Amino acid sequence: MKPLKIVIYTPVFFPGKGGVEKVTEILINEWSLMGHEVTVITPVPLDHYNETRVYRNISFKQHRNFIKQSDIYMLNVFTIKGYWPTLLLNKPIIAIHHTYYDFYSQNTKGISIREMIKNKIMRSLKNIAVSRYALDKIGVQGKVIPNTYESDIFFPMNIERTGDFIFVGRLVSDKGGIEFIEALGVLCKKNKYIITIIGDGPERADMEKRSRVLRIDQYIRFTGALEQRDIALELNKHKVMIVPSVWEEPFGIVALEGLACGCNVVVSKRGGLPEAIGNNGWLLENLQPDYMANVLNKALDTPLDIDQKMEYLQKFHKRQIAQMYLNEMYKLISHEN
Repeated sequence: MKPLKIVIYTPVFFPGKGGVEKVTEILINEWSLMGHEVTVITPVPLDHYNETRVYRNISFKQHRNFIKQSDIYMLNVFTIKGYWPTLLLNKPIIAIHHTYYDFYSQNTKGISIREMIKNKIMRSLKNIAVSRYALDKIGVQGKVIPNTYESDIFFPMNIERTGDFIFVGRLVSDKGGIEFIEALGVLCKKNKYIITIIGDGPERADMEKRSRVLRIDQYIRFTGALEQRDIALELNKHKVMIVPSVWEEPFGIVALEGLACGCNVVVSKRGGLPEAIGNNGWLLENLQPDYMANVLNKALDTPLDIDQKMEYLQKFHKRQIAQMYLNEMYKLISHEN
């Protein structure tokens, strides 16, 4: 297959540190290493940088010229702003959906004209979603290609697992941090545990306060936000990772990272999280404290089968996921021609 000129428009990008930014960087790096020319267009500003083929806040005309010179154009999260420069260019377009969209308003007026336009445009494109759940929620035809993770950072290390439970994520209400604290309140009535909470956000103060009220604060260490390599080290020091999301996660890269570091993983049975872990973890049917405490205990008492986790994670390897995207690109280009 000939090397491709790929232009990708992404409304989120470095220096952002979210899941979409992580996966986008991994894919761009892999495609480049595989010999393809990747140009990134983003509105995300960065004051001091020296980047190759990353163009920030460029004009509509420049944006359109890059698309003209490409073999394929990718919308990394569908936006009208990203789609608009493609009009009348007749270029193959792929829309990547890292999340789902609610096309119906919360009021009685129903779907807006803008939402109707977005929905109609998406139906005319090649759509790729990170989970079956996300694709079904969007309601368009498409292909599911799961997220990947940074296997050069997240892997089993030969160190002692002195910690019991670990939580990694933004400390916001959607992530279930308070629910986790309540479950710990039940667990710590019977035993002493070593617990680490990694991340920061507006929910942190409430989580710390609730842990003091429950008299379990002596068991919990709040680290704040950490760099990826430090997160990987902490995961390797713990036996059980929990992802108790209240909202319906489109996928859940953090669950892959926990598995990759050898943790037994417990996730909320919401959104795409079950697709991320497959049969390699525990699903929380609800987030009631007694129930969560019981599931966490089971996970803690279960031996770590790291070999099984590594075998499962092979299908999420970054080179394999990058190739899956390339296969879809070549199919689309062939069909367009």
